[in-house]
Amino acid sequence: MHIFSRCLLATVLLVSTRAPAYGAPVRSIFASRAQGLNGQPVVVVKVWPGYGTNLNLIPTDELIKKAWIDDPSRVVLDFDSPLCPGSAGSGGGGNCVGGASVVHLRQIKGLKFPGLPTAPDTLLTLVTEGSKGRKLYQFRIVPTKGKPEYHTLTLLPDTQGTPFIELSGLRRGTVEDVQRGLGVARSRKLLSPKDALWLKTQNFILAVRNGESVNGAAQAAGVSMSLVNHLTELGLEAALAPPVSPTSFSPPPTNQPASTTRPPQ
Repeated sequence: MHIFSRCLLATVLLVSTRAPAYGAPVRSIFASRAQGLNGQPVVVVKVWPGYGTNLNLIPTDELIKKAWIDDPSRVVLDFDSPLCPGSAGSGGGGNCVGGASVVHLRQIKGLKFPGLPTAPDTLLTLVTEGSKGRKLYQFRIVPTKGKPEYHTLTLLPDTQGTPFIELSGLRRGTVEDVQRGLGVARSRKLLSPKDALWLKTQNFILAVRNGESVNGAAQAAGVSMSLVNHLTELGLEAALAPPVSPTSFSPPPTNQPASTTRPPQ
């Protein structure tokens, strides 16, 4: 078992530290994250030259009624369907049946508009309407250079409570279990806060707590789901382990050192 764990750790480390040439093509966040309901900063959306970036609202089952981009000099918008004419759905949207589900952003060469100052980034605002009423989403649009890291940002409906990490055998855990698993890995000297993978895992935990989906957070942080799942397993085992009483604990014999098996990452 120990040998298997060491091999699995080595494999996961290799997968986690080897980034694909174009990063993750699709990233996802929960819809409330783009609404800023929990005080999070505005979601950053990058747009690369020669590559468009999609904002996919199809999973939310909402229609975009109105869109504003404050500096249109470097990024243009397109939609999969026409938006409502005029205001964003007059009379609560009763007279407007139009609306889009996908926004396509493209970077262009800088244009000059009289009286419009330019900036390194700009704000995109979307007004949507769905079964739960109207919502407002905001994104910080950043034209950038280099190879694209992704081509689509998908908004997911918010789940009830904490996002779950699905494991084998119909078991599941949360990022709190991942955090606890990190502590176990540190106590066994399998990972150290000085390791790059430690910081990536902490970024994953923070992203999920801020409303990103588990898979989207893992992709953005650069960690594999194998690592996330194994740390979750460690955390669940630690949570279920009975406390050791001082009277029942006996240290291992001196000729049998305690295990330092590294968990798979």
